[in-house]
Amino acid sequence: MFEPAVPRVSWLDLFPPAITGVLLFLWMLPVHITNWDKFPVWYRVAFLGTLVPLFLAGAKLGLRR
Repeated sequence: MFEPAVPRVSWLDLFPPAITGVLLFLWMLPVHITNWDKFPVWYRVAFLGTLVPLFLAGAKLGLRR
């Protein structure tokens, strides 16, 4: 009858970006461990902690268009 204003996003649509985000996290983790003394802890938490969620948010925005 009526289509929703915002299309629904299935978890299957977000599975490949989630795997890619996790792989990116795992790829960046050794770099941050190697340079442990060059970066403050808050930077590591901010960068690594938001890597996967922001990757998923960008993928979700791309699926809505």
